[in-house]
Amino acid sequence: GIREACQDAELRLLARETLKHGLKPFGYFEHPAAVLGELRSTPQTDAELVARIQWEGGARCREACRITREQLVGGTVDEFTGNERGRVLLTDTKGGKPRTIRITTETYAFLEARVRHFPLHMSMHTYAALVRRAAKACNEANTGTHAWRYCFARQRYKELTALTARQSLSHEAAIQQISWEMGHQRANITLLYLR
Repeated sequence: GIREACQDAELRLLARETLKHGLKPFGYFEHPAAVLGELRSTPQTDAELVARIQWEGGARCREACRITREQLVGGTVDEFTGNERGRVLLTDTKGGKPRTIRITTETYAFLEARVRHFPLHMSMHTYAALVRRAAKACNEANTGTHAWRYCFARQRYKELTALTARQSLSHEAAIQQISWEMGHQRANITLLYLR
């Protein structure tokens, strides 16, 4: 298992981040809505939009900070929950394989209006600083942008395994589905996000 983990680039990145930040917990926001609300109050309105894209769709920071009108591919219905969602095609992904994420129709409409004339292009450094500040203002232990992906994985797992879901999935099937949605090559990476 250790040999396999050493060969995985995403695991190495998580390990590097953990070492860089010491023993500080690395994971999700306890109160993501509060952090989002804090971002809403910043004069940099794109920060809230980028955070919503990360939280609702599981996008990485780099993927969410740069979106063009051509990447918006319309609406769909989530086959598991029955909720309407807007689809965004991510092309500049970590693994180089394009994937489509789904965000709420409200966020999709906001994003559509935002990129109508100019692409969304927010500095990752600026965005990360704003998220850190918002998280600290909410007394969150985790202050990095990657915490939104943790929040996505946890929320999506609850949706996929809920008895009220259109199509309730088993633990293994839910992990695999979330893995595909997050752009992971192996499902076991997703388990790190659910701890």
